[in-house]
Amino acid sequence: MLTVCASGEMAHGRLRLRQADWFAQQLKELRDGEVLITVERLREARSRQQSRYYFGVVLALISRHSGFSVDELHAWAKARFLPKHLALTNGNGEIVDEYILGGSTKVLTPSEFSDYVEAIRQFAAEQLQVAIPDPDPAYASLK
Repeated sequence: MLTVCASGEMAHGRLRLRQADWFAQQLKELRDGEVLITVERLREARSRQQSRYYFGVVLALISRHSGFSVDELHAWAKARFLPKHLALTNGNGEIVDEYILGGSTKVLTPSEFSDYVEAIRQFAAEQLQVAIPDPDPAYASLK
């Protein structure tokens, strides 16, 4: 299956594609048949500064305290603060197994990511007695 993606913007109910000529050429290369067209609004992603602060300060300080790696703590934090519940059912609809996965931080908006990081900082302070400094004020606001 070949997927052709393009970006653009909506203005006054009309879609304006970026690289429209390239997109049109890609469509010509698709075989005849049914297609699925999806248009979704792009969400602003967390900033590089937020990621650096999260991995390089927040998780690094908890790592130093706990002995777990930053990657291990990232998996823990996602499961703890962004839980995604998975329940497998049999043919009768009865739950036969349950599991909690960590949600994705990549889909969080800057504000949502800031709330996520703040929850981890609060947990670290209250439960682990690990003080994590505020983000550097020289960086753009986390929200």
